[in-house]
Amino acid sequence: MLKNEYLEKDGECYYCGNTATTKDHLTPVSYIYNTGNRRKKRYFLDKKNLVPCCSQCNSIANDLMFDSVEEKREHIQERLKSKYRKLLNMPEWTDEEIDEMGTTFQVDLRITMMAKKWMINRISYPDIIYEERLKDRSILDILSVYTSV
Repeated sequence: MLKNEYLEKDGECYYCGNTATTKDHLTPVSYIYNTGNRRKKRYFLDKKNLVPCCSQCNSIANDLMFDSVEEKREHIQERLKSKYRKLLNMPEWTDEEIDEMGTTFQVDLRITMMAKKWMINRISYPDIIYEERLKDRSILDILSVYTSV
């Protein structure tokens, strides 16, 4: 059996770098079962057909068929850009500007700025734009840090 190079990055979503919570089938299950080909059904169960994936990217990929895993990544990242366009278009604020705001607004703004950086890293993956990658922490973890201030 051939080794799947994509599974070596276990723990990290192949498409966005977020924490992987599931596996995505490179060739969708619906395609494999609709062909009626027994070999293809065995391939579905094979690790060569799986990549680590977060639930959001897996949902976006759905049962769409792509020519390559890189094309699938590009499709997912474009959908993420579209879904989070308001967040991504939010202006950048300096620490000095934020410090001039009220306390509640400061917390909200810092959370939103962190979420924006996190999303920029996801749509730029595998490139890293912001070094403080948040791949091992969910947005809920970030929110809990800032709401306890």
